[in-house]
Amino acid sequence: AVSQENASDTIATTTPGAFAESSSTTMHASEAAWVPANADPNTFFTSYTLADADSIEKRNYSGMPKFTTAAIGASFGGFFGTVGGAQFLFSDVMNHHNLILAANVRSDLSMTDVGVTYFNQARRLNWGFEAFQLNDAYGAFYTSTAAGFVTQTYRGFNAFTFFPFSRFSRLELSAGATFVSANLIVDQIDFNRGEIRRDESSLGSAAFGQVGAAYVFDNTVYGPLGPFNGVRSRFEVQRTTNDLKFTTFVGDYRRYFNVKQRSVIAARLLAGGSFDRDAQIFQIGGPYTFRGADYGELVGTKFVAANLEYRFPLFPFLPPSADFLSAATFADFAGAWGLEVPGLVKETFQPFSTQGGFHLQDLRAAIGVGARLNLGYFMLKYEVAWPTDLREISKPRYMFSLGTDF
Repeated sequence: AVSQENASDTIATTTPGAFAESSSTTMHASEAAWVPANADPNTFFTSYTLADADSIEKRNYSGMPKFTTAAIGASFGGFFGTVGGAQFLFSDVMNHHNLILAANVRSDLSMTDVGVTYFNQARRLNWGFEAFQLNDAYGAFYTSTAAGFVTQTYRGFNAFTFFPFSRFSRLELSAGATFVSANLIVDQIDFNRGEIRRDESSLGSAAFGQVGAAYVFDNTVYGPLGPFNGVRSRFEVQRTTNDLKFTTFVGDYRRYFNVKQRSVIAARLLAGGSFDRDAQIFQIGGPYTFRGADYGELVGTKFVAANLEYRFPLFPFLPPSADFLSAATFADFAGAWGLEVPGLVKETFQPFSTQGGFHLQDLRAAIGVGARLNLGYFMLKYEVAWPTDLREISKPRYMFSLGTDF
């Protein structure tokens, strides 16, 4: 329920002030004066001496979690408009007890996402539980004078256990219960008053239990531009019962190639499908999935999305300590299908067509460029994307977002 992607990205900072006397921090004439040289980590503790035994006070170990790190993000677009998100991690020194608090705050506070997760890693078999409220919205119909949206609010809890096979791979099992309520919102032009009128009606509620399993692999190595080498993947399946019945499969595979130490080629493939009577609706679009469309513009019970990026320092002639300023070129592809809603989504998926010349049909594509400013706890991103069907290039889309790279 609570997104783990940002929470799993560890943010570490180093304060080099204590080592200012080290010769490894000496500036070179060829370097920009305002950018300090990287300190040699092998010299950090060479001048340290051990404390006297009489000065050491013995205390019992405390497993009480304390604040460790945070991740912050924000976005604008789609049905919800402006959304600000944050995740806070609390942990003990041994990382045995972990508490994660997460929230996505929206202008309508009743549509805010919140989650609380406790995770125990004291032994090889990890376990935990979570409680959450999540909100979703997708388009139901569009006409020249009206637009309809379905909003869903999920509240529930999960218990889970992780069994690591190695430092890089693990099996996850989960079970829980969820309660969902849905509403139909219709925005219609009121010509008499010259305004847009909003009507809301309830579509009912439901309760269901769920079980899930996932295989996770991650051996990525991080740098100033995010992951710069290795593989990260997650393949999961979820089955529900009671009021709602569906089986959902989702796969997420990412590969990173280091280029000349300071640049990265990053590739990601996402795919999923939901089946049975109450198949789930996926939403694709925006700066985190497909930059050639707005948030949630592509909807369906099945989807595919692919991203290819080349990330590089914005000022490669400066030393590596300036790589918190970076840029990227990218190509995105995405498609969603499985529903028959005229003007919105089709039941079938035809990636391309040769009528009138080869071009993409149901598969969407975009190319673009972007600039990033890495501030440690979060990243500021400004991107420009040009949607294309490989025959024509459309007007650019401009996106500003806060968060981390995939």
